[in-house]
Amino acid sequence: MTKLTVKQQKFVDEYIKTGNATQAAINAGYSKRTAGQTGGRMLKNVKISQKIREQMGELHKSKIPSLEEVLEFFGRVVRGEEMTAVVRNGPDGEPTTVMKPPSERARLEAAKELAKRYPASPELIEAQVAKAKADAKNAEAQAKVAEDKAASITRVADNVLDKMSQLSTDDLEKLARMGDDDDDDE
Repeated sequence: MTKLTVKQQKFVDEYIKTGNATQAAINAGYSKRTAGQTGGRMLKNVKISQKIREQMGELHKSKIPSLEEVLEFFGRVVRGEEMTAVVRNGPDGEPTTVMKPPSERARLEAAKELAKRYPASPELIEAQVAKAKADAKNAEAQAKVAEDKAASITRVADNVLDKMSQLSTDDLEKLARMGDDDDDDE
């Protein structure tokens, strides 16, 4: 890929920070007067938009922990190795930092999360698969019932419209007057 100019790279960096093309153009050193058009033009530039996607992808990768990192964290919590800094008042009244291990509740929650990812037996896996299949069949059945109800309502509405189209103008006026009489009763 062709390299960007310094100003274009500055636009990319500023756009990623702000998400605003006009402000990014201004911050990159383009004219304030034409920043709106410049920002829009920059986003349409293939090289610039590709660079924005690349940098966003790298940023995304660096901020999101991998599955391995998450599992290792859960393992440290379960073993009581993951410590948290807690500030407390010391004997002399001065604040001191103490490293505190995870609570029993936190350890139990981490163990549950690990167990979800490492089922203990093939029977458990089969049960989970069977449950997922049953849930899917249930959802399909509910969708079918809703679809049938919608079709039934459509048939009734079509039938009513068909009957109404067969009525004369006099019949429609009589029906309208009947509706007005019903309103008077209320």
